[in-house]
Amino acid sequence: MEDKKLYIIHSTSIANNKAVCDGQVIYENNNDAVFDDFGKQLYKKLDITYPKFYKMDHLSKLTFLACELLIRKNSAGASLPDDTALIFSNSVSTIDTDKNFISTLESVPSPSVFVYTLPNIALGELCIRHGWKGETMFLIQESFDARQLIEQVSVAFSSTKITSCILGWSNYISDVNYYVNLWLISNTSDNYAQKLSEMVLLNDFNLHS
Repeated sequence: MEDKKLYIIHSTSIANNKAVCDGQVIYENNNDAVFDDFGKQLYKKLDITYPKFYKMDHLSKLTFLACELLIRKNSAGASLPDDTALIFSNSVSTIDTDKNFISTLESVPSPSVFVYTLPNIALGELCIRHGWKGETMFLIQESFDARQLIEQVSVAFSSTKITSCILGWSNYISDVNYYVNLWLISNTSDNYAQKLSEMVLLNDFNLHS
């Protein structure tokens, strides 16, 4: 499936202690660092000042960092419109956070952990950070389904007034098993844009996962 009116403007990915944006390695740690360490290193590398980052769960941190890379690449950091839509998916929901919350049940249940036991909270963190008010959706898929995601993006562009959408797969299983791939989708193109298609998404996903 392909929508000739929609374009991929930029893409980012984070996996295996490596952060990539539009095919260029932005930061890499070859010392077998776990995500807790790598995430903090990347946060500092990007010179972000957002204290709430440290209170997020791992899935939200992973998604947050990939989004920061994507936004900075967009027209040298130009802000996206406040009606930007977010359409994400993964295969394990919030399994890492769920396990952490279950461990707190042995003593006192932690509300600060419980609040992150829904994957759409990661999208809420992005909306708060960037002031976005567009449509949001977080699908749970058995595996990466480019066709279904493109269908959802096409519906969002045809049924709302959005002009940009961040499409993503963000999976956090453990400190050494995580992967996020984000694409900035627009209904206008530039010299570097690619037409949105299953093939492009799958090539990106398979290349970096």
